[in-house]
Amino acid sequence: MTSTHVPTFKPSQPIGTWLVRLVGSVVVLNVASAIFTYSRLRSVRYVIRVVPGSTSPPPPRLMLLPQPFGAIASLMGLVTIITWLVWQHRVTANVWARGNPIATRPGWAVGWWFIPVANLWMPAVALARVYRASLSSSDRPARAWIVAGWWTAYILPSLVLVGAMLPKFLHAIELATPDQTGAFTLDLTPVFRSLAPWVFVTAPSAIVAGLLAIMIVSRIDRAQELQSSPEWIPPRPDLGFLR
Repeated sequence: MTSTHVPTFKPSQPIGTWLVRLVGSVVVLNVASAIFTYSRLRSVRYVIRVVPGSTSPPPPRLMLLPQPFGAIASLMGLVTIITWLVWQHRVTANVWARGNPIATRPGWAVGWWFIPVANLWMPAVALARVYRASLSSSDRPARAWIVAGWWTAYILPSLVLVGAMLPKFLHAIELATPDQTGAFTLDLTPVFRSLAPWVFVTAPSAIVAGLLAIMIVSRIDRAQELQSSPEWIPPRPDLGFLR
């Protein structure tokens, strides 16, 4: 006879509070990054020269933020990602702990982020299930449009940017023919020049995604905090749960 592990309800607000602060800080950094990145892309020369039989210097690095801000932004981004995964696992486990077996288990709430192709939509689906289960009541189902808006603002600009820029990168590689000495020179400067206007698309989108993420975290945390109080009455079983 196998026993099913039932998660324990643990308040998510302590993690959510830090997550909101981190996401807010990343939004501010995105504004600073957009200003600097546009200027940098318009002025940088990115040329890679490979000489056979010699030790070529490493290609120039395109720094989106000046040091030490670039290192701080990278570290803050990593901490934000880790905190988000911990928080999403916690709020998913809380839904299960309240007797609502939604289609996403706590482990998969994190696991979907690391599965290629599926991570283009399943993390948002998993979070939408938690959002509806946490905010729905017996007489008022919750609509997860805010999750759809967050995910669209978060991932769509990056996909469009890759689709638009990939042919230009491939064309630049095709033009890198060897000279008489056998050396290859790959000039990516025109590619990065054409990349600059995209900053005005990706930066506002990242800001919108950050603000929506803060709203999602705050709403789920508040709803689950109410459920942790002794006075909380679960929805009627005969009405079923909205999954």
